Amino acid sequence: MLFSLKLAAQPQDKFVFDKQEASLITYNLAFGAVTAGIGAAINKSKTENWKEAFLRGLWQGSIGGALHYSGKKTLYLINRNQNNLYAWPAKLIHAAGNSIVENAARNQAFLKNWNINIGLFRFDFSVPEIKKFKIRLLPSALNGIYLGSKEGKFNLKTSLALGTIVFDADGTFSQLYGFTSSKNYGRAFTISPFRPVNTNREYVLAYNLVYTFQFDEYQIFNSYFKPFETKIDRKGLKTIFEKYVYLDVPYFWPAYNISTNISNIDYRYNFYWFEAVRFATNRFVVR
Repeated sequence: MLFSLKLAAQPQDKFVFDKQEASLITYNLAFGAVTAGIGAAINKSKTENWKEAFLRGLWQGSIGGALHYSGKKTLYLINRNQNNLYAWPAKLIHAAGNSIVENAARNQAFLKNWNINIGLFRFDFSVPEIKKFKIRLLPSALNGIYLGSKEGKFNLKTSLALGTIVFDADGTFSQLYGFTSSKNYGRAFTISPFRPVNTNREYVLAYNLVYTFQFDEYQIFNSYFKPFETKIDRKGLKTIFEKYVYLDVPYFWPAYNISTNISNIDYRYNFYWFEAVRFATNRFVVR
């Protein structure tokens, strides 16, 4: 949360705590705490009380949730300073939060296991057992490359600066409520040279990175299947997913669509859209 104390915006130049900011802090802390608590209860040892496991997951997950918030809050530096490289501090902070929440949910030692998703791959390592370092392919990234290549041209420079796969399109994309300046596929996105009034390319980049962070956060639900992983009999299949492929299921997108449909109006009533705009602009969002 220290990274949110001074993040400038247009027109505001300092951190402003209002009801919208309170809702973002509450959501991120609660999401990390509750999902980790439930996971810890599911993955508890046979001799452990589920309530104790839940409470331990709860407090550890809240720390991860605070880092989720801080990482997304840091993304505004891309917009403020017109510099893509601020994506990396945001990514590292957010990945640390993800690691803590996942550790808690899998009922593993606090601060031992870490992971970060960069482009096509997920990197896992343990402290101090660095020898357990492994790299696994992310299927959703392959899907993002396929969809992005149909809409635009791969931008290597921006992708390296962001640690996320980016494509540039020639024109705009149509949607139900008018044109949109980007399309997000979870682990990749395509942006258009045409943007809404009072926005710039860096705003669109920061906005889409919030969505990729949200996508990462929802991978916490993979930890709920840990008890079933141990029961997989086929050694070859188990080895593939333990060592070479991380099955990053798109849990986030159904949640996004449900949130939109519940509003029964348009995307402006969607919480995930609101979070993306607020973190990218550091301004009050009209909803």
